[in-house]
Amino acid sequence: MLYNKVNRRHFLVGAGCFTLSLPYLVSLMPKAHAQGLPSSKFLIFMNTPHGGLNQEHWAPRNFPTGVKKQLAVGGLYGTINYASLQDSVGANGLTELWQSFITPSLGKMNIIEGLDIPFYLGHHRGLLGNYHDSDQLDPKVIDSTKWNSLDYFLSKSRTFDPSGNHKLTVLPTGGQSNTAYYNASGANVSFPTAPTTAHELFASLFGSATSTVAASTTSPETIKRSSIIDRVLLSYRGVSNSAYGAGKRISHNDKLILDEHISQLRDLEIKIKADVVPPTVSCSSLARNSNNVDLRGRDLFDSTSEKVKWGIIADIVVNAVRCGSSRLFSIPTDSANTFAVNDFHQEVAHQHQTQEVQAKVLSNYRNIARDMFGTIVKKLDAAQGINGGSVLDQGLVIWTHESCKDTHDNANHPVVTAGSAGGYFKTGHHVDLRNHSKPMKGVWGGDLGFAGIHYNRWLANIAMAMGCSPAEFERNNKRGYGPHGYEFRIGTNSTHAEQMGDFSQRLPFITT
Repeated sequence: MLYNKVNRRHFLVGAGCFTLSLPYLVSLMPKAHAQGLPSSKFLIFMNTPHGGLNQEHWAPRNFPTGVKKQLAVGGLYGTINYASLQDSVGANGLTELWQSFITPSLGKMNIIEGLDIPFYLGHHRGLLGNYHDSDQLDPKVIDSTKWNSLDYFLSKSRTFDPSGNHKLTVLPTGGQSNTAYYNASGANVSFPTAPTTAHELFASLFGSATSTVAASTTSPETIKRSSIIDRVLLSYRGVSNSAYGAGKRISHNDKLILDEHISQLRDLEIKIKADVVPPTVSCSSLARNSNNVDLRGRDLFDSTSEKVKWGIIADIVVNAVRCGSSRLFSIPTDSANTFAVNDFHQEVAHQHQTQEVQAKVLSNYRNIARDMFGTIVKKLDAAQGINGGSVLDQGLVIWTHESCKDTHDNANHPVVTAGSAGGYFKTGHHVDLRNHSKPMKGVWGGDLGFAGIHYNRWLANIAMAMGCSPAEFERNNKRGYGPHGYEFRIGTNSTHAEQMGDFSQRLPFITT
């Protein structure tokens, strides 16, 4: 009689070595698995018009005493500074923008300083690489190649979305959309009209009243059948229950040892299946909120109604990500202004240098941080995702402003993020990427502080965090995402022209 003869000692040694690696497998599983599942990643890009918020308001106060750490990057970049956001809270370094409402999320956030757009744009919608969508761009400063916005690029990327089923969702929540698409002739093509109500948004993602999108295309049985653990269990049964009878090929003590091994293997199998199969989501029976709230931005901010609106938006976004109907969201915000003005641009944005107006600007941005950005981050973090983490862990939420501390400048661009994009980014830090030995001068000779890292490199890192390689987004033999500037109009002491070869490299410290 033929049977699969297994050497007892060989199996025991093999099982022992396999089990010995259990803690390493478990500890490495979430990150490795998340990086291997680009289809679980998502991007939410939020942009606020104008700017004018002083750096000391949006970033922790110049690294409170005792929390700053340094990393020597070398070469063009010098030394960068960083600190834990939680440590900044303990040292009373968190600014008025970030009150207690955000502290539970700090471990999954980053506040980044030192990202520069080193050419003059005036007012613009170019924060996703579509710099040509601006009203004061000098064509001599930037090359003529027009780029689609990064969110549109990702929506067409089969690396980010192999199925081609995940739509780009653009909301009318502010007056400044970030999205731009240029056709083959270089003309700007308008996107379809964005849904203006909660019910329209729900229908665009899930159908008229319910969704028919499946939560998972991989069944637990399929995963189980392909698991190497099942093969080990099969071998175990071949030893434990051999042709000679149950337990006849191994001693009683050996069987006790093997049973302990198998028990741990089964625990690992449960862990793997929990990581691979997304939590059950009843995507076929999602009920829309009865409140058909108007999604459009408004002239005057009302916290009560805005909390309701953004709560509904956040719920729809969470379900869209979990059900696979959309993983790209462009969500502009309005100015969150609580006081009446005749002309916000002239009366507020261009008067931000005064103490009185700066206080108003800070109040406006605090409204956005609390009721818009904060609401979305909290909802994403409260929803269960893959790998035993939250939905927030799978993706990246970005909030930035049209301009920096000066209404028409883009040096040290304000960037706040939440989520690690499946482990691509480290989180929980305030990072200053500026080289404090390299001062910058603006187009009119004004002091712009110190040179940091080119914004094109930041955009390239977003694309890479979503699973795309540089070969997919680089054009005309140039690195990074977005057109290059030929005439860097920020003074001879900046390093950006020299950095061009690094535009598709990972950012220092902040990436894993």
